[in-house]
Amino acid sequence: MIKDRLLVAILAATTLVGACTTSSTKSINPISDQQTTYFADPEERELFDESERLHDEFVRKGLIYRDSALTRYINKVSTDIQPQIIKEKFELRFFVMRDPSVNAFALPNGNIYLNIGLLNRLDNESQLAFVMAHEAAHIINRHAFKSKVSRRNDIVGAHIADFFLAGTGLSYLAAVSNIASYSRDLETEADERALVFLSTTDYDLSKVVDTFDQLKEVKHNKDSTSIWASHPDALTRKKSATTYIETHGLPSHSNTVDSETFQKFKAELTEATLKMRLRLRQYQLAQETAEAAILHQGENALIHAYIGDSYRLRLENQLTAAQERAWLYDEKTEIAKQYIDDNLVIFEQQANTHYQLALQLSADNANAVRGTGLLLSYQGKTSEAIDYLDRYLSFEKIPDRRFIEMKVKQLHTTNNEK
Repeated sequence: MIKDRLLVAILAATTLVGACTTSSTKSINPISDQQTTYFADPEERELFDESERLHDEFVRKGLIYRDSALTRYINKVSTDIQPQIIKEKFELRFFVMRDPSVNAFALPNGNIYLNIGLLNRLDNESQLAFVMAHEAAHIINRHAFKSKVSRRNDIVGAHIADFFLAGTGLSYLAAVSNIASYSRDLETEADERALVFLSTTDYDLSKVVDTFDQLKEVKHNKDSTSIWASHPDALTRKKSATTYIETHGLPSHSNTVDSETFQKFKAELTEATLKMRLRLRQYQLAQETAEAAILHQGENALIHAYIGDSYRLRLENQLTAAQERAWLYDEKTEIAKQYIDDNLVIFEQQANTHYQLALQLSADNANAVRGTGLLLSYQGKTSEAIDYLDRYLSFEKIPDRRFIEMKVKQLHTTNNEK
């Protein structure tokens, strides 16, 4: 049933980019132009209607992250970056998505979606403002309609379909959800318009361009399916943005770079990002997310426990770990499998090290106790594993009590057979 509904959503998304249009992109003016009318063309109206239906589907599937305080904060930043004429003519709405990938995207109905993983990866509020302004520029400049007129059907359809699969966790596409719905020229235009928007605010443009340094996810130099996380694009776009600031005389040094509010929400979203990455079997990406959190937020027992989990789960799911590595490094699966096999001892050592660090910081950290028990079980140390898992079961409100009880029962059976 879930797969059937997913297919319906993907088919609906791809209709956003139907062909048979006679309009010219030169006649499509930005919404910010005083005389511009929009959604009068039947094809653009279709884009709007399909975007509304997609949002309803996101809501039904529980993909919208609900946090009223975070929503108020995002809306405040949104108000700061929008040109006055847009506030008067068109409503931009921002949503946070339950997706750990480094991504954001905009639909032509004015909805802009920011993934939890992207918010967690950004360094400061000025970078958040730039991403938001970039996505707003796609809408204001009517890029979806321009793309449709230019018959870039496959690109937009792939973007929505990949995102939809990623958000449900039914596919490994969670780490490659894709907002490359537009040509590179339109992406560049969105970057430039975003810089113009921000030049009228207090955000420091000299720091804004560092956004491109923060968002690399893959480790190779080939194009990624996300324009926020691809390696070659990041370097090229940072250089182009810096040049644009200089040649157009935009004020590059202002007061605002960061805020305590942004850092508060970034820290709160760390655990949510880690849980989703591990659930989607993105073990190395979870490890990197956790290590970055410790670097910026300081030592934390829970975060060390998650690092331990990222290593332990690579031991227990070696094929999946190899598939993740193959994607991250653009390696053949057999080479990635060999890498995983060659590093099993290191994974085991690292899992144990981080669980112990977590327990040193907090002896009652339930995640570390649980992880240690499962690691000992993997190592065949049955009696010790039972001790740790029994200790875990003594904690209140643990989410997987039944699973661990079954695990302990199996370990007792193993012990009795020895």
